[in-house]
Amino acid sequence: MLFTRDSTRLLFSADKGLESGEQRSDDVDHLFCWDIEHNKEIYELCDTETQMQYEKVKSDGSTSMEGCYLLDDNQIVTTCFDNVVRVYDVKSGQYHPLER
Repeated sequence: MLFTRDSTRLLFSADKGLESGEQRSDDVDHLFCWDIEHNKEIYELCDTETQMQYEKVKSDGSTSMEGCYLLDDNQIVTTCFDNVVRVYDVKSGQYHPLER
């Protein structure tokens, strides 16, 4: 769990299943962003596309988050069980894949 530097948003993780058509996946750690002033959820973060690919091929890979760090005022970095570091925009929750 962490707060943005201006203390307007709280970021915390919780397990949640992904839904794809009629299938519901195993629970995966999502990162939720809560607006403290307006007392509501703004967005949730999970690399859903990659997680669904893992499940489709019955892989042991998982995008469940191990850690979450505020890189700066604009970016959140997550480390995941599939050994991938993911970067998200703090304001929008948009995922920014890292270039290799």
